[in-house]
Amino acid sequence: MHQCLRDNVAQLSPQCAREEGRLASLAADNFALQPSLASDCATEKDEHCADVRPGSSRIYNCLLASAEQVWERITHTAT
Repeated sequence: MHQCLRDNVAQLSPQCAREEGRLASLAADNFALQPSLASDCATEKDEHCADVRPGSSRIYNCLLASAEQVWERITHTAT
């Protein structure tokens, strides 16, 4: 639903557009508010970021750092 609203923001009332922008900003900072990311990356979160406190994009940043480390190991092993 939110993606549809973001895709059609020009057609929203000013109040609705502001609220959708506010919610998008909150979701960007909170892993739990991004259902597809939370479900797709649940194993990686549990494995690499279990001790990371939610909020302020900490889990997202942890997952990015973990992905970089895994990629470095894969490319180093392949060479």
